[in-house]
Amino acid sequence: MKQKLRKLVHNNKEYLYRVNTIYNTKGDNTSLLSVRIFLNGEKNTPLCIDFITIEDEFMGQPLNGNIKLLNKTTQYEENINLNEPKYIPKLIDWGTAQGWNGSNKIAPLNGLLFLQLLGYDTTPLQIKEK
Repeated sequence: MKQKLRKLVHNNKEYLYRVNTIYNTKGDNTSLLSVRIFLNGEKNTPLCIDFITIEDEFMGQPLNGNIKLLNKTTQYEENINLNEPKYIPKLIDWGTAQGWNGSNKIAPLNGLLFLQLLGYDTTPLQIKEK
């Protein structure tokens, strides 16, 4: 089944995006949530942000549903759900700061760094080293 791209207008530009999840492909209890953002008309140069997290036994990808993460700046736990469109403009701004302009290719970005820049403690999402 083909997934539809969602539309969003940010800074007077139209973007298309999708959020995909891949579960535990390597048998190592990890999960990948990837966000792909395209400037309208530029399907060959997406902004790719990958969130590689521990896979929750019951919930699957924690960022696909609601997970509470501590925001270190406000000292409050907040529900994080990357399927909500409110994160996409922030991801676009972050990608732009990293050198993406919509028509150039850049390496996939680490989504956990994005959450850390927003002030969140990502320790509950990180893969524990053995």
